Amino acid sequence: MAVFAVLLGLIYGVTAYSTVPRWLGGGESADIQIIFKKDLLDIDSLPFKLIGTTSPKLKLLTEFTDGILVSDDKRDFVVKINNDAYWMIIGSPGFGPIKSSLTPTIVATESPTP
Repeated sequence: MAVFAVLLGLIYGVTAYSTVPRWLGGGESADIQIIFKKDLLDIDSLPFKLIGTTSPKLKLLTEFTDGILVSDDKRDFVVKINNDAYWMIIGSPGFGPIKSSLTPTIVATESPTP
């Protein structure tokens, strides 16, 4: 029985995991754009051209504790981007919100005191 469970898990992982949406806990890539911080931006090291501080449409492959792994099928690259290099990740226009476990970036502002 345990061997059957292990085999079933391996078959699922190899065949179906990458097609399950992220919001269901799967590994499907998500269409995103990244808003970079200007002061930490090393434009020469990026394999894509920025529009201001915004990346072109990219695919989010996976999340790490210290960054994200993104790719672009058109330009054929995969790159890791550290968390301290960007302000936020947004869904690409026309693709709706990211159904993912991404932690939103919140900018603290002072509230007026009465």
